[in-house]
This record gives sequence, structure tokens and C-alpha cells, in this order.
Amino acid sequence: MQPLFAVYGACAKGSSKIIDLRFPGRYCYASELAKMGLQYNINGNILEIIGGNPLNGAQVRALDLRAGIALVLAGLVAKGETRILDAWQIERGYDNFIEKLISLGGNVRYG
Repeated sequence: MQPLFAVYGACAKGSSKIIDLRFPGRYCYASELAKMGLQYNINGNILEIIGGNPLNGAQVRALDLRAGIALVLAGLVAKGETRILDAWQIERGYDNFIEKLISLGGNVRYG
């Protein structure tokens, strides 16, 4: 869930910290979110999100299932278009994901 919390932290004002004690340093998704405007610092096993800055659409890569869903969430709140490469990562974990997003009003294209 931590990639999702990173997006929430980006949208909130102030600073948020995520600590992964099980897999220290597993914050590769932050560099993809940074392409959309996420501001962050990594100090040891702590990921600090500096929130309150707008996210903008960008071309990003889904590094894994959870990072991919976080990029979708960020893309939905970002200004402009977001393109997610390797989106198959997302679909393998969520049944009828594209259809569900569209039914909720998401402007989604696949392919």
C-alpha cells in the first residue's frame, strides 16, 4: 500500500514519511512519480514526501503491480495526460480494471 500512500502524501499539504522496515529502500516508484511532479527525499529507509505540489501528466512506467496502481491514481488527479508503460502489471492484479475505471468516469485508453 505504500505507493498509494505516497500519492496521498503528494496531494496533502506538508510532509509525510513512509518507512519500510521489511524491504528497506524499496522506493523505486518515487522516481516514476517524480516525473509527474512528486517532490521527495530518501534518507536511509525513510521516504519523505513533500506534499501540496500539483501533479502533472507524464509518461511513466509501472515497475510492479502496486507502483502501477499508484501511477493510475496519480494520473487521475494530475493535470494533463498520463501514459503508463508496462500497464500489464496493473491488469494482472485487478479484475476488469479498465472497465471499472471507465464506469467511474475515468478517461482511459488502452493500447
